Amino acid sequence: MNPRHAQHAQHAPQPNGGPVEISHHTWLKSIIGKELSESEARELFMISRRELYRKGDTLFHEGDDPSALFLVAIGEVDIRKRLPDGSTHSLAVHGTGAVVGEMSLLTREQRSAQAVVTSPEATILRVTSTELNELLAREPAVAYKLMFALAAVLAGRLRAINLRLGDMAARNVDHNPHEQIEEFEAFKRKLFADWSF
Repeated sequence: MNPRHAQHAQHAPQPNGGPVEISHHTWLKSIIGKELSESEARELFMISRRELYRKGDTLFHEGDDPSALFLVAIGEVDIRKRLPDGSTHSLAVHGTGAVVGEMSLLTREQRSAQAVVTSPEATILRVTSTELNELLAREPAVAYKLMFALAAVLAGRLRAINLRLGDMAARNVDHNPHEQIEEFEAFKRKLFADWSF
């Protein structure tokens, strides 16, 4: 990880040069925001560390220990998977409001992919596992809501996968193999676009 600047400041530049306020509302507008109350988002923001990245900077590498989760406050992050030949394959690009790195944090397994900034600049809110554990001890209700929100996102993705795979299986007889492969590839791209690592 190589952020250019890290702080708890309240504003960040946006692509057109004007300031964008970074506050607890940034968490409320995120993919998990609908599960959080105003006060819970404020508690989460208080333990968030604002980091500024440039294009090509890495949030985490495949195989890293799960030490934090990241909210993309401004910018884009590409999720890349290392292939057996040593090259990398882009799985998905996550933009403003996305949370990445939460799956490994929840499962306590090594990162399954790499996250690289692809926008000219990115503002990231990072919450470490240590800070989350401290929040759990200090404010168990807030920590519970955060974990519930993350679990709800993951459950929703799994439900969508089950429905789509069931639909694809039911129509298996009527499709030729080439159409099935194309449909599966499109589904795989959609799955990775909606998933985090």
